[in-house]
Amino acid sequence: MDAKKGDDQSPVFYTVIFDKNGGDTDAVPATITAEHDSFITWPDTHPTRVGFGFGGWYKEADCINVWDFYVDTVASDITLYARWLQNAVIVTLSIEEIVSGNFEFDPIIISRTASGGYSSTATVSVNGSEYDAGSIRWEIAGKGAYEGQSVAGTGAVFIIDAADVRYNTAGGHSLVIEIGINGNQYQGSILFTIME
Repeated sequence: MDAKKGDDQSPVFYTVIFDKNGGDTDAVPATITAEHDSFITWPDTHPTRVGFGFGGWYKEADCINVWDFYVDTVASDITLYARWLQNAVIVTLSIEEIVSGNFEFDPIIISRTASGGYSSTATVSVNGSEYDAGSIRWEIAGKGAYEGQSVAGTGAVFIIDAADVRYNTAGGHSLVIEIGINGNQYQGSILFTIME
């Protein structure tokens, strides 16, 4: 397809601005120049933002319409906006999951430095009230846990903090839950990974 021509028959170029929308990285170009009706390529790297994951480039600041790099062409000066997805890690366990031992949720990944789009904490809770009062106990196990020192808690909510010096070694860990339901004891393990 021929480029649109100016009065002197020369190609027309437009400016494309990549607005990081609160993110940061110098690796993403602030602007590029594109010929009329041409495709642009996805930047080699994307911006980062502490506590958020990068969700693509959008045509407006409200991030409603995604810019499709394989379909959309440049027809004027434009600004593309980074979309951010809050990366708060919240896991809610149902009584059924606890009894069956079949936990169905995305792997828990947190970061000691809250970098790379990962949160530094994860909140794990038990939904419902069918458990025996005072019966919930949590304990951290796995790589990095201090030998002979328990990292534990009680109650319906436990917060995994990647910066806790008692288990902040990067790598794989598990959060063990013990709970009483109608006089029966159940136990399950929730795997989580700490990134640098």
